[in-house]
Amino acid sequence: PLTLTDPPARPWLAIIFGTDYVTRQAEEQSRMLRDAVLAHLTVYPQAVVVIEEYDKMGCQARGMLKQLLDKGASANATFHRAVFILEANVGFVQILQHLRMAAEGAAG
Repeated sequence: PLTLTDPPARPWLAIIFGTDYVTRQAEEQSRMLRDAVLAHLTVYPQAVVVIEEYDKMGCQARGMLKQLLDKGASANATFHRAVFILEANVGFVQILQHLRMAAEGAAG
């Protein structure tokens, strides 16, 4: 399920997890993502919003997020003073393998 984390020491920071879902949940997850982003930006217009595993989001959720960012405003939330970080783990395993091989080569 989609979760929004608001670290207590940094209330302006939102970290959104859980956008990886099965096809039948695409519409619901897209709506939940939209609602979470809008709710946070309504309270913290200068927020930093981190969306974890962006690479695993479905087309509907990506499209909805693109529309929000393109418009720049929706209801009581504005986007022009917020920073969005779309995090993806694409290639992480390969990078980790290369680092391990380089460390072994340097040690041996």
